[in-house]
Amino acid sequence: MKVQILEFREKFAESVEELYSTLGWKFSPRLVDIWTSMGEYSKVLIALSDSRVVGKVTLDVAFPPYAEIVNLVVRPEYQGKGIGTKLVEECIKISESRGHNIQFLMTDYDNTAALNLYKKFNFYPAVLSKRKQLWLFRFGKGSFVEDFLKTHPLFELRVSRKKVSFHGEKLYETSFANIMSNTRLKVYFRGQPGQEGTMPRLPEFLLWRGIEALIWLPMKIRLSSKSSTMGESRDSILSH
Repeated sequence: MKVQILEFREKFAESVEELYSTLGWKFSPRLVDIWTSMGEYSKVLIALSDSRVVGKVTLDVAFPPYAEIVNLVVRPEYQGKGIGTKLVEECIKISESRGHNIQFLMTDYDNTAALNLYKKFNFYPAVLSKRKQLWLFRFGKGSFVEDFLKTHPLFELRVSRKKVSFHGEKLYETSFANIMSNTRLKVYFRGQPGQEGTMPRLPEFLLWRGIEALIWLPMKIRLSSKSSTMGESRDSILSH
């Protein structure tokens, strides 16, 4: 089956409406005007097979280095055929070509198919919402977290269900702990006011090596007095 990933154009509107109908979603003609006038900061991508729209996704790239993947959908009879994979691949390709190397999205706790899809691309949970929605993030090329995970492939992942205290703020915490050594990386997410599960504000990275060596990014660097690996930690700064 040949599948093309293309940017949405008005000529695809009727086929997208048919896609929405199969999912029980309402389609408004106003969406066509919105999608075709969003400019460079947002793209609607479609998966086309035999002149039929069989999948769709929206990519927002307004706030570097973040990119949000929104409303990925595939026609039921085409699911499990790699169409979702192609759409996510294209989103990552576009976002990273523009320097947006942190991608994030939201999905439901019980959407096993979606979770398996995003797992293939190394998306990890950041926020566990009370509304049974899960925020996932992916650190791509050039990011500090990607470098850490490449050098620490065996790790334990922990995600806070509530905000935790960190330097006078309440933030969401995700921790990657190397199970073979006493090394762990903590990533803190601020979220948006009034929206417990919303990213992309990523205020701090916390890197522990041995006892208490930490890096606090992006605004300032803080190394504890107990650190015995300060030079190694300082070389690991991510300049976002």
